[in-house]
Amino acid sequence: MNDKRYIEIAVSHPGNRGIVIDKNELGAHLNLMPLFRSYFDFDEDLLEHFKIRKSIKGYKGMKYLNNIVLDIDKGVDSDVECLDKMRDFLTRIMKTYKITENDMYVCYSGRGYHVIIANIFGFEPSTDLHEIVKTTLERYFPEADSIYDQARLIRVTYTPNEKTQNKYFKTPFTLSEIFSYNLEEVREISSQPRAGFKIPDFSGAQKIMDIIEPAKTRYTTKDRQKATQFNPTSVVTCVQNMYNEGPVKGTRHKKLMAMASYYMRVNLPQKAVNDMLISWASNMEPAEVRKTVEDVFQNKYLYGCFNETMDKFCDKKCIKFPDKQQGTDALLPVHTPQEVMKKYMKWLHTDIDERSISFKNLYSNMDKDHYLLPTELIILLGNTGIGKTAFAQNLVALSGVKTLWLSLENRNELSIRRFAQIYYDVNKEELLSMAKSNDIEDMMKPVDHISITSIPPTIEDIRTSLGIVQPDCLVVDTMDCIKHDRYKTDSMQKMDAITDALRSMAVDQDIIVIGINHITKSDSNAADQGVRLSTHSAKHSSTIAQRADKVMALEGMLESKKRQLSILKSRDEERFQIMMEFNWDTFRYNQI
Repeated sequence: MNDKRYIEIAVSHPGNRGIVIDKNELGAHLNLMPLFRSYFDFDEDLLEHFKIRKSIKGYKGMKYLNNIVLDIDKGVDSDVECLDKMRDFLTRIMKTYKITENDMYVCYSGRGYHVIIANIFGFEPSTDLHEIVKTTLERYFPEADSIYDQARLIRVTYTPNEKTQNKYFKTPFTLSEIFSYNLEEVREISSQPRAGFKIPDFSGAQKIMDIIEPAKTRYTTKDRQKATQFNPTSVVTCVQNMYNEGPVKGTRHKKLMAMASYYMRVNLPQKAVNDMLISWASNMEPAEVRKTVEDVFQNKYLYGCFNETMDKFCDKKCIKFPDKQQGTDALLPVHTPQEVMKKYMKWLHTDIDERSISFKNLYSNMDKDHYLLPTELIILLGNTGIGKTAFAQNLVALSGVKTLWLSLENRNELSIRRFAQIYYDVNKEELLSMAKSNDIEDMMKPVDHISITSIPPTIEDIRTSLGIVQPDCLVVDTMDCIKHDRYKTDSMQKMDAITDALRSMAVDQDIIVIGINHITKSDSNAADQGVRLSTHSAKHSSTIAQRADKVMALEGMLESKKRQLSILKSRDEERFQIMMEFNWDTFRYNQI
């Protein structure tokens, strides 16, 4: 039996993840650079998973946990307040749960603190260990950030914190030290890798606290047997048969896609298909089911009678069986290359001329035109204060494309005033003077293709608004302001879900979606020094760049009016750059 344990690591930046190593080789990667590792350990199944998925997402194998890590984040507190908060936390848990100094130690992370505790709950390896750990630790330690999902990366001890420009290292302290040292002493010790500290060995830890099991919301085997006792009808019997067999390992994913394809074909709403198939796939992660259903709906996968999975569950009683015997696929329409090309040419003519945003129309000195097209998710990145919102407003105001603008950081009045300033190329005082001497209805007609709201919505709110407004473009300023009740405390999973939803909207609604997103603190500090942004600069999650069709970066020094727009990623067009000048008075971007 292979007892090796594997971990995922990221070097320099959490976005550089996707490297799987033997846990025992972690020390070889300590080289005075920021380094992150997975919260959990894994077995060799992780290697096989990464060969296929290239990501931890969707992993269903065993998870292992040696020590517990609790994150006391600085948040909006001052550094001194954070230290006091961490000490209060330690005092509470030692008094309440009788956890002793022998069971834990503390690491200063460069900003906040990690409290490392022995496995005092007796957590055992399992496929759903992350759910058990999350439920348990959130119950006992609500002051700590929830960092217990299986995809989580944590900073490695003795490595620098890039958020402090590598000034401070993640440094271990005993409880006696952390209670006696002041902040300056903690920082001084953490200004370089600490020598001579012996990390406690918790391998012989005893269980002293009880595990809190997650609530069971899935069907039991007995429930499923009762629910599936029926005789299939003669209408597309294969789908009924595969549903009736249940989520058998080895075939469940193929059946899931086939069933989702058929339900999409008969116009069931995607949410209804999600709910139905999450209940059916009781031994799969709900997130994996939703992702599979989304892939089917987004890519319009159509499975016919001769598909391997559909054919396996074929039944003679099906009303379409005679057609199949004659070689006709009653479920899957077949298109000739000529039909497909005609449809594509119509799309090119209609969408590029009427429903896209042309850069050459806005910046005529470009040698070649470039477009933002319907069905595309475009991410706009940039440092705080660089003018991201203003640039996106230029695209919308001057292109004339019908737009729903989610102004989630500015009030409506400010946003719409700036749209008018951009169109007329005037400053605030000039616009207000125009408003006094002109009819407001006539004056605002050039920007009446823009609908705007400033109330932070949920994903479903956005879908509803799209149905009412029916725009050709949706702009979200900014993405992290969208509400998501399920992931209130996990910003990475929240942004993954939001990005996936916006990607789906672009395709399902056949519109341009522009998401404005902040960059990480470390990239922000680097940008102030003139370091270029990359596709990994998006704050919260690397999924943002992965899902996007285009990633645009707006860069420049804050004290200068010069700005450079760079296309960092484009699926179907070449990358390009534009040099512009940002007029702070009129919010207009003009090409240099």
